[in-house]
Amino acid sequence: MTRRIWVVADAHIGHVADGRDGGEWLAMAVRDMRRRVRPVDYAVFLGDSSHRYQAEQFRQYVRIRDASGIRWWYEIAGNHDYHGVESGDFQRIVRAPLRYTMVDGNLAWVFFSAERGRAAGLIGEGTAAWLADRLARLQDRNIIVCSHQLVHGTVEHSDHEERYLHPKGVVARILRRYRVDLWLAGHYHSRPRIKEDSAVRDGTTFINVASVSHVYHTAACNSFVLEARTGSRTMRAHCRVHDAGRFAPQFEVTIPFRYPFRFGPLPRRAIPRRR
Repeated sequence: MTRRIWVVADAHIGHVADGRDGGEWLAMAVRDMRRRVRPVDYAVFLGDSSHRYQAEQFRQYVRIRDASGIRWWYEIAGNHDYHGVESGDFQRIVRAPLRYTMVDGNLAWVFFSAERGRAAGLIGEGTAAWLADRLARLQDRNIIVCSHQLVHGTVEHSDHEERYLHPKGVVARILRRYRVDLWLAGHYHSRPRIKEDSAVRDGTTFINVASVSHVYHTAACNSFVLEARTGSRTMRAHCRVHDAGRFAPQFEVTIPFRYPFRFGPLPRRAIPRRR
């Protein structure tokens, strides 16, 4: 079995760039996936579905999502979505839990949303404790963590204050204590993609996925397709350039994992009980 996952970030619906609204860029990416890419098992969205946290922008995202033909979607909120979290619109329209896990066989996904509307990310005490607890319970599985902002000192521009999760020391301590195989984020997309948007630090692979729109001068509508085979210890991350309808092999990443992959029949939200 090959598990195939589509990872998308930063549509910014409600903002026009290069003649298209963020929703149009996302819809174009969906059409490209349906017409030219093999079917995916589920999709992950890393935040900033909206640009101005308006209910109609969230509804437009949901309409595009639900017309994608992809049954399972897992979202988090970004900083541009945050005031919609405060109002409750994000939870009512897009997804209720703001931090949660999903287990697919022996692959564990850990998701947590942005906790403020500023560009500089925040991991509050409650979320940090929750993340450490989840990672402690999941060490017998392959682990992917998804946040909106980057982890400090990893990929390009992750040392800029407005791009990484604060306090940076809290995240660093968690990563020193608990194994994470892959950390996916978005948020920074103020220039065309470069190879340094992916990096390996102390055994963890970090990928800045952004962005599926041209907002903030990305010059391309990008996303990633993750592929892993049952029994393999590696996953391939293929960068898709939807404008051109092609993959960009220069940005492909091969990611090592601790355990040979085993996948369940369908993804489910769960965490194992503490032993």
